[in-house]
Amino acid sequence: MITAAANSFVCDPVVPLTNFDVAKFAGTWYEQQHTKDPQEPSKYQCSTAQYTDLTDDADVAGMKDFKVYNSFQSKVLGLWTPRIGVHAKAKCGTDGGCYVSFFGHAVPEPNLHVLETDYTSYAINYWCDTDQQLVHLWINTREPTVSEEFFSEIYAKAMKLAPSFDEGTLDPRLTQGDMCSYKKLDNKGYSVASFLAAFGM
Repeated sequence: MITAAANSFVCDPVVPLTNFDVAKFAGTWYEQQHTKDPQEPSKYQCSTAQYTDLTDDADVAGMKDFKVYNSFQSKVLGLWTPRIGVHAKAKCGTDGGCYVSFFGHAVPEPNLHVLETDYTSYAINYWCDTDQQLVHLWINTREPTVSEEFFSEIYAKAMKLAPSFDEGTLDPRLTQGDMCSYKKLDNKGYSVASFLAAFGM
């Protein structure tokens, strides 16, 4: 366990998965809740993560390379914006440790760990960012909306897997449902740059 007493920053040890199957993990995930993060402000709602175009990694046996498209919507003047997002390149090993690179940045260590997933309904992802002293936790599901009972079950699993996690660092549950434009989800969606350009920003 890694600690920094100055702000009670604590990293829980990650237990590697066995035979993590990236192909089964690929597809679309709907974000239900995550840690407060300037890179994911609370105005970002209807958030999804798409993992597509899997290939074998050229350098490391057992690793799979794939494309990432993280997208969201926001509400402006009472109206939902078009879905926009950012693209990334990633690779994961059979232990559930993943390297996700945005804007070509080097990623020497895994910056996303799949702590637990059944591939078909939920995934609990984690990253203890020692540089920023921020513990990231993401609770994702395969369906946009889930029952409170099911979400509570996943949440309890997450807290058990990361017992030192500070629940007070979580943002509220994200908006998901009929108001979101999931029908427009594809790997050719709007980028943040194109959205800003459209508004002359």
